[in-house]
Amino acid sequence: MSLGEAIYREITNGRSPYTEVRSIPGALAVLAAEAGSMRALARSLDIAPSTLRGWSKGRVPREEQSELLAEARQAQRRSRLPKGRERRMRNRGLREVKVTGTYTYDGAGRGADEDREVDLGPYLDDVAEELLDAYLDGADLDELEETFIDAISDGGGNGWYARTFQAGGWDIDDLDGWA
Repeated sequence: MSLGEAIYREITNGRSPYTEVRSIPGALAVLAAEAGSMRALARSLDIAPSTLRGWSKGRVPREEQSELLAEARQAQRRSRLPKGRERRMRNRGLREVKVTGTYTYDGAGRGADEDREVDLGPYLDDVAEELLDAYLDGADLDELEETFIDAISDGGGNGWYARTFQAGGWDIDDLDGWA
């Protein structure tokens, strides 16, 4: 899996980013659950309930789609990161983070494709809050990965990890030690 996906799964306690809401009916279901009912959602959006029923059947004005999907994803992400878990992750930080995966490179000798455990914690002092905020703000997997890599580069590392993660040479099995 990619580094961005590993970060997402760590934040959400194993949830796949590919299960996020991607359709208007799905978005309406998430938002209605948050509002308490479809009728309550219609009231909060100042829209007739019959309009929402039509939208759930696929009749959504194009200009409304991206707004509804973004709002639903934000609500879904908030629900996937309970306040207690968020607080623990913000307090704990990333000092103990280890990434387990395989780094493959051209011209590699024996053992190049074996799993490695990389202790990145020393380079990630201040990025925990930034990653959590980016996740809650709707950052995609590439943006989460970029935030993480930038922190490695800025954290006083030799740059090798930042370059190799950025080049996509890693197949990540696990990111552990944060939550």
